Amino acid sequence: MNKTISLLTALSLILTAIIQSCSNPTKNVQNNIFEGNAEVIVSGIAYLGDIEQYRKETAESIESYCQHIAALKSGIDGEKDCGNQYNYRHSIFLLELYNSYMKKKLDDYKPEGQESWKIFKKEFTHQMDDLNKEFADFEETIQKAMPDRQYY
Repeated sequence: MNKTISLLTALSLILTAIIQSCSNPTKNVQNNIFEGNAEVIVSGIAYLGDIEQYRKETAESIESYCQHIAALKSGIDGEKDCGNQYNYRHSIFLLELYNSYMKKKLDDYKPEGQESWKIFKKEFTHQMDDLNKEFADFEETIQKAMPDRQYY
């Protein structure tokens, strides 16, 4: 009898340990789904925050270029050579057109996922770098032609 009680006690302890070590699979799945959803939500918030931050910074650059274009236009008015003035105005018009295109492209972008955002951001940044280079090249041309003038 004593052996039976000891055996039953040992068996119940073993069963209790086994039952407690086995967790509820449904609860684990729910926890995993919750944790996965939380990660998706956090990364989604970060992704949308990145878009807004990039839009803000880029919009500031585009606005700066608009002001720069206005200063260039007013500075060109004093150019006496009509041929040069025409060429400069044409170049300024192209810069203005490119700047407007970039503003519209940024405004029209609709978030479609993190991968498409990464691609868009990389291409857009490259195009903004090109626009910046175009401004720098044009300013260099004007400085060489009229070193005594400051347009910006």
